[in-house]
Amino acid sequence: MNIVLIGMMGSGKSSVGKALARKLKWDFFDIDQLIETEQKMTVAQIFERKGQEEFRKLETEAIRKTAQFDRCVISTGGGAILKDDNWKAFAKNGWVVWLKSKPEVLLERVKKSKPGTRPLLKNNLSLDQIQKIAEERAVGYQKANQIIENDAVTLEQIVNQIAQQLKAKGALT
Repeated sequence: MNIVLIGMMGSGKSSVGKALARKLKWDFFDIDQLIETEQKMTVAQIFERKGQEEFRKLETEAIRKTAQFDRCVISTGGGAILKDDNWKAFAKNGWVVWLKSKPEVLLERVKKSKPGTRPLLKNNLSLDQIQKIAEERAVGYQKANQIIENDAVTLEQIVNQIAQQLKAKGALT
């Protein structure tokens, strides 16, 4: 079994993923980082030079590869839920966790990121734009096996909630 983290940009997928993998002593894969390493470009550069559609193809391939492993924590890009092929890969061996945050919280977190690292907000870093993206993706996020509202909880609490849920369903020994 793998744990797949989904959610909007700024929802904490990478931070939670690293901490959860450490706790479980599992491998950790950040899909965006895998793509950046393979392409020798940042996600923003890929969007700029090759377009969002090409990025999504690279993302699907990276998800397909990592989903074949076992006992991994996989942090996806925020838009990974948009493609049915990604859901098929998640379903094979994955417990999907949606890290859900309010748009206002996401905006504050994203504002703290390195400038230019959020291509979908490049020309419009605003609450309205984050709300628009979140609404477009809501149906996909709701397919998750577990939803964790992470606005007012600590990293440790999130990690423990995921681990407790997996223990309860017998996925962790």
